[in-house]
Formats: sequence, structure tokens, C-alpha cells
Amino acid sequence: MTVEILRSATSRARLASLAEAQFGDVVKAVVDVRPSQRNRSRSVEDGALRDLIREIVTALVEDDQPE
Repeated sequence: MTVEILRSATSRARLASLAEAQFGDVVKAVVDVRPSQRNRSRSVEDGALRDLIREIVTALVEDDQPE
């Protein structure tokens, strides 16, 4: 399995390429929320933190530009 840490934006086409090579049509993402933030489950319990994660992911995934 290829692991990539995004530090800048990537395209949907790049994510599609990663998905095809690994899971078909799914890209797996991991967000590390430590227990010190009172998150005791696999899901993100805090709604405000979920919104922040959504904003970050949206900023890191760019729509593909038509050629």
C-alpha cells in the first residue's frame, strides 16, 4: 500500500489514480485525533472538529482543470 502525506493540494485525478491502484474507487484518509482532545472513538465526535477536518480536506483536493 502506498502512503502519501499531503502537504499541498492534489488533484482529483491524482486521487483517482491512487484509488485505482489500491481499492478500486476509494481513497482512504486518516486524521489523527489524539485522546487528549477527548476523542475516544474511531469517529470524530466533536462537530466543530469534523467541520475543520472537512475544510482542510476540501482545501487539499483541487478540482481538475479541463485541458
